[in-house]
Amino acid sequence: MTPWHAATTRRIATLRPTEASTGSSGDSLLPWVFVAGGAALFVGGVVLFAASTGDAGTRDEMQANWCVLTKCNQNRATIPETPEAAAFRARSEDAASSGNTKQAVGLALGGLGLAAGVVGAYFFMTSKKTESSTPTARASFSPLPGGGYASASLSF
Repeated sequence: MTPWHAATTRRIATLRPTEASTGSSGDSLLPWVFVAGGAALFVGGVVLFAASTGDAGTRDEMQANWCVLTKCNQNRATIPETPEAAAFRARSEDAASSGNTKQAVGLALGGLGLAAGVVGAYFFMTSKKTESSTPTARASFSPLPGGGYASASLSF
């Protein structure tokens, strides 16, 4: 066998899960859908909730600018509001509203994600194992002259 032929030979590994690694979920994909979807919703909620801090910073900055222009005393203007000060107040209110909306939606998504994860876990724990064929995972590796190649497949 030439060195070139040996370098391009395809290597295949087949992995068969044991009973302990498959758990009692059987062949059902439904628990995985709930767990993965719940995780995605939870992460999205956390990211959205965290993004609301930027709006809080904008709100505080615009409120401080309004205070400077109106010489405020405990958030009350001591001189008449100018159009520039009114613009700062409007931007402060918009940022506060946007931040509150992001927090509410983030909390709702996070809660929905947790609920979906719990439902998925319930499905995992209560589903019965079927007597069908064992799922097979297959991976193949084939080195190429400018880089490698790998593929993976899962059959049910």
